[in-house]
Amino acid sequence: MGFDSFWDFALRIWASAPARERLLHWQENHDVDVILALFALWYPGGIRKHNWEALMQAAASWRDRTTARVRALRRRLKPEGPHQPNRAALYTATKALEVTCERTAAMRLFKSALDLGDPAATPDLTRRLQLLFPALPVTEIRDGIPELTQAGCT
Repeated sequence: MGFDSFWDFALRIWASAPARERLLHWQENHDVDVILALFALWYPGGIRKHNWEALMQAAASWRDRTTARVRALRRRLKPEGPHQPNRAALYTATKALEVTCERTAAMRLFKSALDLGDPAATPDLTRRLQLLFPALPVTEIRDGIPELTQAGCT
């Protein structure tokens, strides 16, 4: 169980259009940190509630200081027409930087979880997502878990 395993899982889910749309819906409508959600779905062991809370705070700190700022810049740079080639190149570069920020966030989560987790415990994904994202409706979680975990297995 290494970082590459998690990152591969995250990329497989992101490659699935329905799974990606669900995650983006959660992000935009329920303030879900996508990397933290993907990590919560992937992490095979158990982590105590207070340790998930510590991971959540660390993820939020990183997101607020880096990823959210880069994402906001990327959104402002989105080309609005075909006559903006320089802006399109800058948008593409900013999008790549945003992915790098997300990958760094994922590395930080993975590294922190190594010290906090109990690999023998069996995770309850519904409970885990409810803890991390209390504003996310339980129906969204129950509908989303099968879709997201199946996308990560392909």
